Amino acid sequence: MDFGGPLVVHRVYLLEGSEYLTNKAEVRTLPFPTNQIRSDAFNSFTQFDGVVSTKQTITATLHFAPHNLQYVNLNYFDPEPVTPNADYQEDTGTIFHRWAIGNSLLTSTFSGTRDATNVEPQTPGEMVLSAVGNSGSYFGRRSRQATRYQWLETLNSGPIKWHGKHFVQVGSVVAHAEDEGAFSGTTTQIQDASGHLLRQINFTEAGSFDLADLEPAFYAQDHWLIGDRLAVDFGMRAEAQTLTSTKRLAPRTGFSWTPPSAGPTVIRGGIGG
Repeated sequence: MDFGGPLVVHRVYLLEGSEYLTNKAEVRTLPFPTNQIRSDAFNSFTQFDGVVSTKQTITATLHFAPHNLQYVNLNYFDPEPVTPNADYQEDTGTIFHRWAIGNSLLTSTFSGTRDATNVEPQTPGEMVLSAVGNSGSYFGRRSRQATRYQWLETLNSGPIKWHGKHFVQVGSVVAHAEDEGAFSGTTTQIQDASGHLLRQINFTEAGSFDLADLEPAFYAQDHWLIGDRLAVDFGMRAEAQTLTSTKRLAPRTGFSWTPPSAGPTVIRGGIGG
């Protein structure tokens, strides 16, 4: 389903696209009706465009995509009770603001992304692994969620005349990321074809992790046009990470040159850190 149009004439516009997908995959080595892997997914993208003034515009987007799987990896050796269900969720939202200041353009961007995964067995219980087929219940539970928020500011200047033309771009980035999750497992038995216990796996208490990182950065670049045949670029980027306690400084430069009477030939080169 797709639709779009103005919400407020000459001011606010909407664009929406969405789809629902369902799929059933048959496992022919298992009897009906306990032989189907089911997948259900919804995907939606929404965009709003707003005209604030003749020099300012705003764009907001939202992507929403949940996905559910039932009886993951269903097969002859792993019937329905031994398979897990899995839920996936991906959400992304972004806001762009563009502002023309004189002959320069200031772009502000704020975005956030969330990815989540959850894997669970059909019922609680132990799992039995055997050469003639597995039984019991799936052994593990797992959950994980990762988020990232980012704020970018970019200023693109108009042409600055000084021994040619300079097009300067400066910008900053501040990003915050988090990753957290947990896993727990139940007792798993390994048996031979006759049902005799060969080995037993006992999991310790549930494990979890929770990490966070702050990543600030700043960059500047000058695209210098010297005449009609030579262009030179100079740039510098400085960034840091709190998770790894590192700081980096990355200079870079490059050029492109069109030799006289060389037709479409262009020579380019560059170096950077």
